[in-house]
Amino acid sequence: MKDSERIIHGVVASVGAAIGRALRSFDPLFVSFNLKLRPEQVRKEVDRFRGSVEKSRGQLKRMQSQLKRKSGPESSFLIDAHLLVLQDRLFVDRIIDKIENEQINSEWAIQQVSEDLFQAYDRLNDDYLRERRGDLEDIVRRLLHNLQSNPLPSFKKLLYDAILIGKVVPPSTLFELRSQRVVGLATETGSPLSHTAIMARSLEIPAVVGAPELAEVSSGDLLVVDGDRALVIVSPSDATLDEYKNRRRAEKTPKKKGGSAASAPSVTEDRVRISLGANINFSEEVRPAITIGCESIGLYRTEFDFFREGKQPDEESLVADYSLVLKSAKG
Repeated sequence: MKDSERIIHGVVASVGAAIGRALRSFDPLFVSFNLKLRPEQVRKEVDRFRGSVEKSRGQLKRMQSQLKRKSGPESSFLIDAHLLVLQDRLFVDRIIDKIENEQINSEWAIQQVSEDLFQAYDRLNDDYLRERRGDLEDIVRRLLHNLQSNPLPSFKKLLYDAILIGKVVPPSTLFELRSQRVVGLATETGSPLSHTAIMARSLEIPAVVGAPELAEVSSGDLLVVDGDRALVIVSPSDATLDEYKNRRRAEKTPKKKGGSAASAPSVTEDRVRISLGANINFSEEVRPAITIGCESIGLYRTEFDFFREGKQPDEESLVADYSLVLKSAKG
């Protein structure tokens, strides 16, 4: 007997709709143990930690290059944020100090330092900054995997369309889903400000976050993710499946006619003319926005310029970037 349809409400993270089988992501931070080192082992342990940092940096650089090819240069700041963590002396040097001064293993030092930083993030009042805890968790996970020579999770061998579900899904894990078999994302926690949500939008993967009832969903359950209405439908009825299949077919059609639709004026059904503005993160996004019919820039998220190169931009580069936006937008 087929289970009855159930609707779970969440928060919109990335628009669009997807149909697939639930695939639960289990990739918690490792449980680390405190191993006391002999004095002659400390230097080798520091080298072991540095090796994990360099291996992680190389992985992220390759991922950044692939992301640029897939989604354009404006998406690279997502990886820059992770690279910045590996350059942060407050993080890396504190771990090395703990290894040297307390004569402990790298895994335990990472756990001790990261727990202090996690608590500091949790005390922040700013939602956007608090969501950056996820970047640190992603780096800690990567460092621990590399220290223990364990491969990071891969979903490239899936034989069916899948909706990735979990309490938290790191942005780097989401990026690994380039096999096209993971068609949607739904998480129990998180917000549209998280880098996982931004990554989903860059990859055009429909996503819903902040849906705690997903904890009751099991791998293999048939799901619909509606990123427009912030819904996850569990065990959808035949009628619901037909509705979303028809919707997906209809959504593909305008893309072929995008040029002619973009040139049409923005008018409501009661014939009121409106001005369509774009929200952008980077200067490179202005021209595509104009191409699809936007007439102005409604919001320019200038803070993202501070993530994209792995270092704080200087005044000249910011002026050049802002000038390009004004010129491209004919301001």
